[in-house]
Amino acid sequence: VLIWLKKSIEEVLAKGGEGGERWQPLLEKIRRRFYLTEEAAQQMFHYILSLYNHNAIPTAGRVIYERVGGPHRGSFAIYHPSTLPAMRALSHILRFVYRRNFGYLARTSASDDGVLLTLPGGLPSPLEIMAKEEYVVEVLKEGLREEEAYSIRLRDVLFRSQFLLKSYRGRNVGPRKIMRDFQNLKALIDSGALKEVGRALKEEAEKEVLSRTYDLQSARSFIEGVREELLEIAEAVPPSPLLKEVFSFVTEETAVEEITPRVKRRGPDTAEGGVDADIVKGLLESFLKSVKSGDPPAPINLPLSLLKGSAGLQRDVEMLVRELKYAGKMPQALPLEDSLLILPPGLEDIWMQAFRGAEVKPDMAKEMGFVLATPGKRGRVEITEVREALRRAILWYSSRLSLLKDSVLGTLLPIDIKELSDAVSELEESGELYIMELPGGERAYVLPPERGRAFRGAISLKELNRYRFCRAERGIETLNDYVERFWGFHSPYEVFCRLPGMTPPRLVELLKAEEFLPIVWGSLTVYTHRGKLGKVIALRGPPSLGPLHRRALRILQMRRISNHWELGRHLKLLSKRAEDILMFLQEAGLVTRPDAFYRELTAKRGQLKPTLLFTNTGGRVLEEDDQEDVAREALLEILGNLGPLGEKEISSLLGMDSGRVRVLLHSLIRGNKVEVAMVEGGGVFPVYGPPGWREEFERFKPRQECRAYVGTDPLLRTYHTSHPRGYGEFSISVVKGGEVVGHLNVDVMADGIHIKSLDIYDLSLTEEVMEALQTPLRYLEMNFHFIVTLQKALGLEGDEIYPPLKRYLKSIGFKLYGKTWARGPVAGEISEEILRLEVPSILRRQRLLKPYHVRSPLELLLIWGNIRDDWEVLSRLGSVYFEAAHPPSAIAALETAGNRLIQAARLMVDKPQEALSIITSPPPEVKYTGRPRIFYTLKELAREHGLLKGYFFPGYQAWGTIHHALLYRSVFGEEPDEEGLAILGLFRKGKTLSLQEVKARSTLPSQRVKDVLEELMREGLLYRDSYGHFLRLPEESIPREGAIRALLLNELLHITPFRMERLKGYLGPSVNSYAIRDSLKLYSQLGVLRPYVGERGILWVGENDETPPSNGQIVIISPRDRLFGYFRSDVKALFGDDYLYPVFRDEELVAAVKMKKKGSEITDVKVLGSGRVSLGEVMARMRDYMFRV
Repeated sequence: VLIWLKKSIEEVLAKGGEGGERWQPLLEKIRRRFYLTEEAAQQMFHYILSLYNHNAIPTAGRVIYERVGGPHRGSFAIYHPSTLPAMRALSHILRFVYRRNFGYLARTSASDDGVLLTLPGGLPSPLEIMAKEEYVVEVLKEGLREEEAYSIRLRDVLFRSQFLLKSYRGRNVGPRKIMRDFQNLKALIDSGALKEVGRALKEEAEKEVLSRTYDLQSARSFIEGVREELLEIAEAVPPSPLLKEVFSFVTEETAVEEITPRVKRRGPDTAEGGVDADIVKGLLESFLKSVKSGDPPAPINLPLSLLKGSAGLQRDVEMLVRELKYAGKMPQALPLEDSLLILPPGLEDIWMQAFRGAEVKPDMAKEMGFVLATPGKRGRVEITEVREALRRAILWYSSRLSLLKDSVLGTLLPIDIKELSDAVSELEESGELYIMELPGGERAYVLPPERGRAFRGAISLKELNRYRFCRAERGIETLNDYVERFWGFHSPYEVFCRLPGMTPPRLVELLKAEEFLPIVWGSLTVYTHRGKLGKVIALRGPPSLGPLHRRALRILQMRRISNHWELGRHLKLLSKRAEDILMFLQEAGLVTRPDAFYRELTAKRGQLKPTLLFTNTGGRVLEEDDQEDVAREALLEILGNLGPLGEKEISSLLGMDSGRVRVLLHSLIRGNKVEVAMVEGGGVFPVYGPPGWREEFERFKPRQECRAYVGTDPLLRTYHTSHPRGYGEFSISVVKGGEVVGHLNVDVMADGIHIKSLDIYDLSLTEEVMEALQTPLRYLEMNFHFIVTLQKALGLEGDEIYPPLKRYLKSIGFKLYGKTWARGPVAGEISEEILRLEVPSILRRQRLLKPYHVRSPLELLLIWGNIRDDWEVLSRLGSVYFEAAHPPSAIAALETAGNRLIQAARLMVDKPQEALSIITSPPPEVKYTGRPRIFYTLKELAREHGLLKGYFFPGYQAWGTIHHALLYRSVFGEEPDEEGLAILGLFRKGKTLSLQEVKARSTLPSQRVKDVLEELMREGLLYRDSYGHFLRLPEESIPREGAIRALLLNELLHITPFRMERLKGYLGPSVNSYAIRDSLKLYSQLGVLRPYVGERGILWVGENDETPPSNGQIVIISPRDRLFGYFRSDVKALFGDDYLYPVFRDEELVAAVKMKKKGSEITDVKVLGSGRVSLGEVMARMRDYMFRV
């Protein structure tokens, strides 16, 4: 677009001519082409002219698509002769275009001769984008809209940032304040047009900035950097619509992409240098270990700034001093100018010599308990010894840090830089150390494979961050992503350095030549030589993936797609073409089964799981048997190259499921091709490796006694699937000396612990294994009071059992019943014992048991069948399956309910049908006072709990549907849509309509009417009564605050009858009486509760409760009574006046007393009667009342 404009301008200039008229045709063209108003076209034209005059329009674009590394990434280099500001502008425009149209944050870097743009696969190249003008038009249109506001804002920001920077001078300003100022600046710059897209990015940038501003200095330089950047661009080209868009990035991307490196490059000048507390902490531990094992450690240099800032580190150092003293070593330290050098015992003289001539400041060291040393004062030390110590120290550090960077080494050994680099290059020449180039030009050192520790797996991003050379950025989950994104090829160093005879530079060459093939393993990519594994493992992505294939992959990563038509729809292609793409992806091993086409995603990350299909070179999938052989070969290859691995890693490397891998491993172990050892750490798991690896495996310490571990399968399936009630499958391994010697799989069921399988791999250890299993079994028994049965344990049926084992089982209380060994009451006579099983201690801890998420009536039975059959426990379950009055009045009901459940539970195992019918038939009538509600059938129970509706509120009682709906609406409700409003309009106040009537009056199709009514009921706007008529609920319902209080009230609604005062006492002082009164009023309007006038004032009674008996006495209520309001309308209707004392008998309003008072003197009394009560009775009661008053 820009080039077209430039040509047009040149044409006009070539034609010549005078004045503004000659530009008119071009203006018209611009207006038409970009759909702009005349004014906007004018603005854009002036902007483009100014670009032209500044020679900032690119003259020629030569776009090179350069593939680096893997098939999914590409870099576009856009070269053309132009100025740096113009290049900057271009790179910002590109970035904006990609982000606006694809939501992708492209990486660009601009220099005088061009822009390098790095994109992930599946995005169109800049040329494609430039060809589609709508991409760019959008940007320009949006830009013009905000031109004015932006230039004002820009001036404001520049002014403010200058002002801020001035205000910092000479003051000690904390990084927090600087960060705050910076955020405010950013908020000012943030352009409205980009608010939406920018938000996610802004968060990233802020995180980025926060994690980068280690100290005041870098925060300052950050703001300084933003300012420079703004000024630079502002001076280069006058502010303009397009540039305005570009600016909105300056604080976001630029902050992250370009300024951060600046801050980082200043890093080592600060006191800490390249070392942070984590590194030091690790080194201190290693230091102590090395001293104890007699391996001479290197000195550790502690920057004082780090030491003062971290109390944890100070404690660690003090501990080190203590430990050294215990070990009889002298803790010596050399206090340098801004750090403390801890010297290794026995080598102090040599290190003193190395630090001769250093500045010394003895303050901090004494506090820490070190003995102070002074440099170069001891006897003569040969220069060769110093050199040797230096070399040893460097090797020591690199074996402790998986990546020893230059800056870190410089901090750890603050001696003459020349000596240091000599030592490093000597080590490199002798092949004892590899040098790696890191991004950003820094160097790092790693050990070659022979010297390395046993392969410990991937470097996690966290670790990398610790060594501060990798920034966590959006979309980067793993080292792999990091490397793919920033280096253009994969590079897990540890693996690099473990391939025999491989130096990183050599590896890079091989990668480019595709001599080496990547295999994705968890979060790590491992490279292997094409000649070896390449034959048998189809690569994840063949090099020839076109843009369409890449787009298809992207779509598959985003959503589940079931067939090629669907894919075709997303790609806007014919389904035949989509099918070809799918077939191609399947052959490439990128997709499994195109017929029932599904994506396998790893649980955590949205990346394709490496489904490595076994293929031969022709791309044909091998037969099952060949696969086994190939897999065996591949497995040995992997273990040979990578050293010991866990089963999960192996199975994901081979792309086989763990069952098959396990079979494979066991056959190899039997053939002595693979060795396995149990590694302890958060359980026990096996690690497989080549023969002979176990001796080298340093972390493995054999234990002599048998130990049992619950919940860990020896084949790394660590599981304990927990059910709501704590039952589940447990797996218990017994380990001795690094071998699993026994293994027990247990199912904890409602009726006991079933031992599914018991394997003892070495029968001579039977006693020991069973001993070790005691602890976990007891733990399970205690927790569940269950019987333990050894059922169908492998080869352990009845008498065939191995005699020592039989003796042992008897000694620990097992008996043989038929063919089952059991301990505790037997399955045949599972009597009271099982019924005493308690629902785990939840009941004891909570006043009410939260409703379970019950999946089936059977499960309800199981839960309740295990409850001890006494009313106390059952009454605690009140909230789950009945609403009861306080226990004493409900015992009868509870007993009935409880006994029925228990009876059903007994029948459950043998006669499930019968058990269900007991539960679903209504119980015999029970006469008792207090009338708690029992739900007669499970169905009712489920309905009351909203289980049938698909939602329920844990912890709340089952409550009347109406106020449930109202409260639900107030707390969670949404506004009805147009259709809903139309149907609501049919209901006049208090009017009820049947479904037929609503259908007849509405214009909507009848199915839709039903749906809308359902929706309105769900949202608490309509209520359906028991006759199936719909009624509109009060519009205002309850204010949210009130609703929440009402939810609280609801907790108590089943304890009726109650008085308001009692309620107030329950709910505590924080709940306002007016809120209670309003809720009660609402409930009475809804008919959930009714007020009952009794001797002692007003009682509230639930809808289903019988009215408490009244003895026909007359009750008078004072108008001052808060609850008078409920009767005011009745009184008014009968007697036409508000200020009356209503008189009730048996809840019926029979009269009213009207008094006039002057001060405390009553001047006039009238009794207005309804004729159903005598004057005498009223006056007698009135006299009592007045007397009380």
